[in-house]
Amino acid sequence: MKNYLIALFIFVGISSLSQLVWASDEDSEESISKIKNEMSEKVGIETTRLSPRRLNQEISVYGKTTIGVEQLFQINARYNGVIKTINYTIGDKVKKGDLLAVIESNESLNTYEVRSPVSGLVIQRNGNVVLRN
Repeated sequence: MKNYLIALFIFVGISSLSQLVWASDEDSEESISKIKNEMSEKVGIETTRLSPRRLNQEISVYGKTTIGVEQLFQINARYNGVIKTINYTIGDKVKKGDLLAVIESNESLNTYEVRSPVSGLVIQRNGNVVLRN
């Protein structure tokens, strides 16, 4: 019985020692790489001192740039009428609350204002001021 226990302890000791050796190989991975100067010159690696800088990256892409539907606002007059003034045109920047147009209602002949619900850029205009003599 004693011989059996000793053999068992030796086997356990050897297996735990082999696990320790294998684990140390995996954990000993270095996080530093060294490249000789002549090799870095050949492959175009440049080094410099670390300092705060702004990084810029340019990517050439081909296609059509469009605005997402969720970023567009189509502004309509509340009532049918005659456009008295339009204060902005295509390409103009507007701020939330800016007066875009003044409309004269066909039914009541009262004028009312159309204001911008958000800040943004005018990209389309579907109306003109009616000039009457």
